[in-house]
Amino acid sequence: MLILSVSALLAASLCYVWLARKISGRHMLAGGLVWWLLLTLLTSLVLPGGSFLFVWPFFFGLLALTLGFAVDPHTVSTRRLAVLAVCVIPGALISTPIIYLILITFTLRPVTSLPVLALPVALLLVLLTPQLEVLTPARKKPSE
Repeated sequence: MLILSVSALLAASLCYVWLARKISGRHMLAGGLVWWLLLTLLTSLVLPGGSFLFVWPFFFGLLALTLGFAVDPHTVSTRRLAVLAVCVIPGALISTPIIYLILITFTLRPVTSLPVLALPVALLLVLLTPQLEVLTPARKKPSE
């Protein structure tokens, strides 16, 4: 199970590194929040009681996006990192049990579980893009 989690994390990280050369972290967060919104709408139509799985991370991701556009993305301060971390906590608390349940469900077929596991891991990593943008050294800015 650990190997599947690490490989899903590696795949999502490689996508982030490749995209970071082309677009900024704020734009990656905005694009990732579109997926959170689509999943929110889909679950509210199909499974209304389960829509909280995507509503709360989406809402707190919007707060992080608002903060990201309000200040310079390369300004490092403890207060900003703390606020951005608080924006990730609901998504991490809600997504972690779901990832664990996916691992338990697909234990018998580990090859088929990787794509299914990569989706929630990638969605969770989308919420971390503002922190990664702040913590990485300044580089040549992509066109904004």
